[in-house]
Amino acid sequence: CGCGLCEVMGTATENLCCHSIQKVREKIPTTEICITVHPTFVGGVLNQHAIEIAYFNLMEHEREAINAPDLHRRYRLTAYNQFVRWVWHKLGRHHRKPLPSCVVVKIRAAYP
Repeated sequence: CGCGLCEVMGTATENLCCHSIQKVREKIPTTEICITVHPTFVGGVLNQHAIEIAYFNLMEHEREAINAPDLHRRYRLTAYNQFVRWVWHKLGRHHRKPLPSCVVVKIRAAYP
């Protein structure tokens, strides 16, 4: 781990640091050590008000995308989606990317 904020995840694929993914690493300011302290991550991925709006937008365009009964699960999945859109823009339904452990940990902490 290059940022010091990652935790051990369940599989080798999930054990990624924000420094090990080029597109993510490119977004880390030189003054910061982890993508999770970037203002866009904090404001656009962790902020509950931003996630609520993003959720409604997502449901408007992709009804079946996030239809979880639990509010925190909906927000967690929406936050993952927000991060993907910020970094890779849009991947499509069958084009998934593993997220950095530090990102998953922060999102899970915000929306347990």
